[in-house]
Amino acid sequence: MTEAPANHVASEAGLPVISSPAEEHIFRILVVDDDLAICHLLVSALASDIVDVISANNGASALERIAGESCDLIILDVMLPDMSGLDLCRKIKADSKHQGAAVIMMSGLDAPTVQVEGIGLGAVDFLSKPFKIIQLRDKVQQYLDKKQHLVPRQADLEKETRQAHRALKETHNLLNALMDHSPTVVTIKDVHGRYLQINQVFKNLFNKSGKSLIGLTDYDIFDKAIADKMRKKDEEVLSSRAATEFEESISYDNTISFYLSVKFPLLDSLQQPYAICTISTDITERKRVEERLFFLATRDSLTTLYNRSYWNDSLASLIREGGAGAVMYLDLDNFKVVNDTLGHAAGDRVLVMISKIMIEEAGEQYVVARFGGDEFVVLLKHASQQEAEEFGNRLQERLARTTFSEAGQNFHLSFSVGIALVDGQSSIKEVMAQADMAGYAAKKKGGDRVEVFKPERMRLADLRHDMHWSQRISEALRSNRFEVWLQPIVRFADRKVAYYETLIRLRDADGDVIGPNAFLPVAERTGAIQNMDRHMIQMSCKLLAKNEGLSLSINLSAQSIDDPSLMDFIEEQFRAYNVEPSRAIFEITETLLVSDLLQARQMIERLQGQGFLFAIDDFGAGFSSIGYLRNLLVDTVKMDGSLIRDIAQDKVNQTLVCSVIQVADLLKMRTVAEYVEDDQAAKILQGLGVHYGQGYFFSPPKPAKVFGLLTT
Repeated sequence: MTEAPANHVASEAGLPVISSPAEEHIFRILVVDDDLAICHLLVSALASDIVDVISANNGASALERIAGESCDLIILDVMLPDMSGLDLCRKIKADSKHQGAAVIMMSGLDAPTVQVEGIGLGAVDFLSKPFKIIQLRDKVQQYLDKKQHLVPRQADLEKETRQAHRALKETHNLLNALMDHSPTVVTIKDVHGRYLQINQVFKNLFNKSGKSLIGLTDYDIFDKAIADKMRKKDEEVLSSRAATEFEESISYDNTISFYLSVKFPLLDSLQQPYAICTISTDITERKRVEERLFFLATRDSLTTLYNRSYWNDSLASLIREGGAGAVMYLDLDNFKVVNDTLGHAAGDRVLVMISKIMIEEAGEQYVVARFGGDEFVVLLKHASQQEAEEFGNRLQERLARTTFSEAGQNFHLSFSVGIALVDGQSSIKEVMAQADMAGYAAKKKGGDRVEVFKPERMRLADLRHDMHWSQRISEALRSNRFEVWLQPIVRFADRKVAYYETLIRLRDADGDVIGPNAFLPVAERTGAIQNMDRHMIQMSCKLLAKNEGLSLSINLSAQSIDDPSLMDFIEEQFRAYNVEPSRAIFEITETLLVSDLLQARQMIERLQGQGFLFAIDDFGAGFSSIGYLRNLLVDTVKMDGSLIRDIAQDKVNQTLVCSVIQVADLLKMRTVAEYVEDDQAAKILQGLGVHYGQGYFFSPPKPAKVFGLLTT
């Protein structure tokens, strides 16, 4: 139904063409009127290069015309044949594509309620029929002027939105790539413990089924005990809203692994946690190395019993706490015969067997250690004298029942056992001295017995023992019966002798050779060691003077290092024999260097300034070591036998030796491996980069003349 005759819309000639915005945009206008003449007139009047005008004669046709794409402006008559303009406007606006379209309504009726309802539906203006075309053109132009500012901004927003979506996707892809290529385990769980995201490492480790783990919890993947611990940590992080770092062990598929994990909450805009991120680094190998290092630092490398350092700490702890107990010192009787007749390898096997017997008898209640050679100690915490004696006798009986077999020979061994009681008052040195004296008393009585320290008897016996050996040492020095024996230090590159280490031996009146273990402890206690050191320095100078091209390493004791006149003595002797200082290498133990670093440095710096060389001996025995190398200013590092023994089978020791070599090379120090016992060890050490080797594989210690050197 028409509202007014066609002439209610007056046409005018010379109307300006609707102008184009700065950036060309084709505007789409829909004209809806049941009067075809009005439709044709408006289409003709509004169309231009930048305005596309379409028309419809009823509501259904209008909806069909704009079904495919949106319109910028809709001009419609309020009265249409199939529905009202208001209903049509309502339907158009219900479509999201057209919610941004402006609406201008035309009506021949003056109905304020219609206008109010139209505004409520989104109409921007009303035209009352009859109206002039120029009026409509002005309104359309005004709308397009506004629209031309909105269109570029809308395009910018769309562009920015696309860029934001692209950046978000790229960030998401980057995070996924970082997670999947990270060597660590990375997971994200929601606050209920359900996995939201996991990386490839996690899948490889904990997804044996191949099924998706997203949405599962720790209880679906791990044992309940493990899952309980994980959930507890998650709840702690959610509660504190702070990151936490911790070590954890995870058992999965019959394998236990160790991880260093960091957990932290992910917070929303209101600072509320909505997820938990966990980053876990596998430290299993590091933990194994640490355990191995601790084992090496606290255990004897041959027998796996505790070593001197750990045992001393245990005794110190007992004394510090005021606890009671007993200390037992055990020395094998006639063990030297085993070493001399069957060889050191056989002797080592016997020591291992004896250690197993001691562990079986001691169980978990006593601390058993090997101090070196054939000397053992036991700390019997909270034991009485009677309990200690019973344990000692039990060991003796067990050894008496044990037959040792080596190289087709059967033999039995026994202990000389000394016991000292711990009362919480005596120092470590006092208790050890008492046990040592008791053991010496047992040895003096023929061995294979247990003696308890008794002050009134033991101190006198010890004094007599020291006095006896002190007299023998003095007599040996006067009569020149201390001999210089040599052990070659071989260059791995060509297997030729580079130089020799000097070792002291005592030849008694009967012509028998006595090893250093018999007299060095007494010499150290009485101070005679200083004269013995000077004797060895003088004898070494004589050897060097008589043998051109020879180089020697000479051991220095702690007492000699503390003697300020020693440096003058060394300089005088080398001048007197006209020997170049560079042919002498003075060896100082690692323990001495670390305990008295300042005193040692002063002597080293002075003598090095004249050309003397220095070596650190037994390096690595205490595992306090590598960091000290930078401060020691030595020329050579002699690695302790505990690092070299079983190096063919011990990968950790190989790693430790490599570490020492790397640091020594950086500091331009030479490296020597002690205790090289076979060709396999020699080849491994050479392959690792060690410069020199020393040990029974090359040669045991022998008199200097055996090596073809001039001695007189």
